[in-house]
Amino acid sequence: MFDEQQQATAKQQELRTNITNIDNTINNYNMIGGAKINEGELNKQKQSFDDELTAISANSQQIAVKLAEFEKKKTEKAQELADLEAKEKGAKNKKT
Repeated sequence: MFDEQQQATAKQQELRTNITNIDNTINNYNMIGGAKINEGELNKQKQSFDDELTAISANSQQIAVKLAEFEKKKTEKAQELADLEAKEKGAKNKKT
């Protein structure tokens, strides 16, 4: 229980540090050449990243489906090969 509490506290601190780092980065960008970072532009960039992530996730799912189909076909072909080899072996045994 105590360990879980320590882990939670450590995670909270990590998240606070991450937020502070983001804020500092934004402030640094604002100071460079007086360039003001537009929140709307940041949200557009974030949405773009979210869209890209969604597309990548969908693509990954499609690849997983294709891989499963390939594995199924591979298993079927392996079974066909095993059947043919068994048939061939049976034919050889009959000749002998």
